[in-house]
Amino acid sequence: HKAALLSLDGYVKAWATKDISIFEDIFMNDETLTIYENRHIFLGWEAWKERLEEAFPSVEQVNVLFSRSIVHVSPDGRAAWISTIEDATWLDGGEERQVSDMRVSWGMRKVGEEWKIVQAHWSIP
Repeated sequence: HKAALLSLDGYVKAWATKDISIFEDIFMNDETLTIYENRHIFLGWEAWKERLEEAFPSVEQVNVLFSRSIVHVSPDGRAAWISTIEDATWLDGGEERQVSDMRVSWGMRKVGEEWKIVQAHWSIP
Protein backbone atom coordinates (compact mmCIF):
# COMPACT_ATOMS: atom_id res chain seq x y z
CA HIS A 1 0.00 0.00 0.00
CA LYS A 2 2.75 2.43 0.87
CA ALA A 3 4.38 2.13 -2.56
CA ALA A 4 1.12 3.10 -4.30
CA LEU A 5 0.73 6.08 -1.95
CA LEU A 6 4.11 7.39 -3.10
CA SER A 7 2.36 8.37 -6.33
CA LEU A 8 0.33 10.90 -4.33
CA ASP A 9 3.56 12.41 -3.01
CA GLY A 10 5.01 12.44 -6.52
CA TYR A 11 1.94 14.21 -7.87
CA VAL A 12 2.22 16.91 -5.18
CA LYS A 13 5.91 17.41 -5.98
CA ALA A 14 5.33 17.37 -9.74
CA TRP A 15 2.85 20.26 -9.54
CA ALA A 16 4.92 22.20 -7.00
CA THR A 17 7.96 22.04 -9.30
CA LYS A 18 6.13 21.80 -12.67
CA ASP A 19 8.50 18.93 -13.47
CA ILE A 20 7.14 16.86 -16.34
CA SER A 21 9.66 14.08 -15.61
CA ILE A 22 7.95 13.41 -12.26
CA PHE A 23 4.59 13.14 -14.02
CA GLU A 24 6.27 10.71 -16.47
CA ASP A 25 7.40 8.61 -13.51
CA ILE A 26 3.93 8.23 -11.99
CA PHE A 27 1.66 8.03 -15.07
CA MET A 28 1.68 5.21 -17.63
CA ASN A 29 3.53 6.56 -20.66
CA ASP A 30 1.54 4.87 -23.41
CA GLU A 31 -1.82 4.88 -25.16
CA THR A 32 -3.51 2.94 -22.33
CA LEU A 33 -3.54 5.99 -20.03
CA THR A 34 -7.06 7.39 -19.61
CA ILE A 35 -7.70 10.67 -17.77
CA TYR A 36 -11.08 12.15 -16.87
CA GLU A 37 -10.59 15.71 -15.68
CA ASN A 38 -13.94 17.32 -14.99
CA ARG A 39 -15.40 17.82 -18.49
CA HIS A 40 -12.33 16.67 -20.41
CA ILE A 41 -11.06 13.26 -21.44
CA PHE A 42 -7.40 12.66 -22.29
CA LEU A 43 -6.52 9.39 -24.01
CA GLY A 44 -2.89 8.33 -23.92
CA TRP A 45 0.23 9.79 -22.33
CA GLU A 46 0.95 12.24 -25.15
CA ALA A 47 -2.49 13.91 -24.78
CA TRP A 48 -2.10 14.15 -20.99
CA LYS A 49 1.48 15.43 -21.27
CA GLU A 50 0.34 18.12 -23.71
CA ARG A 51 -2.42 19.22 -21.30
CA LEU A 52 0.08 19.47 -18.43
CA GLU A 53 2.63 21.40 -20.48
CA GLU A 54 -0.07 23.83 -21.66
CA ALA A 55 -1.01 24.52 -18.02
CA PHE A 56 2.55 25.08 -16.75
CA PRO A 57 3.17 28.62 -18.09
CA SER A 58 0.12 30.21 -16.46
CA VAL A 59 0.15 28.46 -13.06
CA GLU A 60 2.44 29.26 -10.15
CA GLN A 61 2.70 28.31 -6.50
CA VAL A 62 0.66 25.13 -6.87
CA ASN A 63 -0.05 23.49 -3.52
CA VAL A 64 -1.86 20.15 -3.47
CA LEU A 65 -3.03 18.35 -0.36
CA PHE A 66 -4.59 14.89 -0.33
CA SER A 67 -6.70 13.62 2.56
CA ARG A 68 -8.83 10.63 3.44
CA SER A 69 -6.82 8.46 1.06
CA ILE A 70 -7.91 4.84 0.71
CA VAL A 71 -5.76 2.30 -1.12
CA HIS A 72 -6.84 -1.16 -2.22
CA VAL A 73 -4.43 -3.63 -3.81
CA SER A 74 -5.60 -6.60 -5.84
CA PRO A 75 -4.94 -10.06 -4.38
CA ASP A 76 -2.19 -10.71 -6.95
CA GLY A 77 -0.47 -7.41 -6.04
CA ARG A 78 -0.36 -6.15 -9.65
CA ALA A 79 -3.21 -3.60 -9.56
CA ALA A 80 -4.35 -0.98 -7.07
CA TRP A 81 -6.89 1.77 -6.82
CA ILE A 82 -6.73 4.93 -4.77
CA SER A 83 -9.68 7.06 -3.68
CA THR A 84 -8.84 10.39 -2.10
CA ILE A 85 -9.89 13.99 -1.59
CA GLU A 86 -7.78 16.75 -3.13
CA ASP A 87 -7.55 20.37 -2.03
CA ALA A 88 -5.41 22.69 -4.13
CA THR A 89 -4.44 26.34 -4.30
CA TRP A 90 -2.50 28.09 -7.05
CA LEU A 91 -1.98 31.32 -8.91
CA ASP A 92 -3.33 31.39 -12.46
CA GLY A 93 -2.10 34.42 -14.34
CA GLY A 94 -1.49 36.05 -10.95
CA GLU A 95 -5.05 35.38 -9.77
CA GLU A 96 -5.56 33.18 -6.71
CA ARG A 97 -7.47 29.97 -7.37
CA GLN A 98 -8.65 27.23 -5.07
CA VAL A 99 -10.50 23.94 -5.21
CA SER A 100 -11.69 22.03 -2.16
CA ASP A 101 -13.03 18.53 -1.64
CA MET A 102 -12.30 17.39 -5.20
CA ARG A 103 -12.98 13.69 -5.58
CA VAL A 104 -10.05 11.79 -7.05
CA SER A 105 -9.70 8.16 -8.05
CA TRP A 106 -6.71 6.51 -9.67
CA GLY A 107 -6.40 3.03 -11.12
CA MET A 108 -2.82 1.80 -10.95
CA ARG A 109 -0.78 -1.07 -12.34
CA LYS A 110 2.49 -2.39 -11.05
CA VAL A 111 5.15 -2.30 -13.77
CA GLY A 112 8.31 -3.98 -12.56
CA GLU A 113 8.68 -2.56 -9.06
CA GLU A 114 6.94 0.76 -9.79
CA TRP A 115 3.29 1.75 -9.63
CA LYS A 116 1.95 3.60 -12.69
CA ILE A 117 -1.36 5.46 -12.89
CA VAL A 118 -3.30 4.00 -15.83
CA GLN A 119 -6.64 5.68 -15.18
CA ALA A 120 -7.45 8.87 -13.26
CA HIS A 121 -10.62 10.77 -12.56
CA TRP A 122 -11.02 14.19 -10.95
CA SER A 123 -14.41 15.73 -10.22
CA ILE A 124 -15.37 18.87 -8.37
CA PRO A 125 -18.43 18.52 -6.12
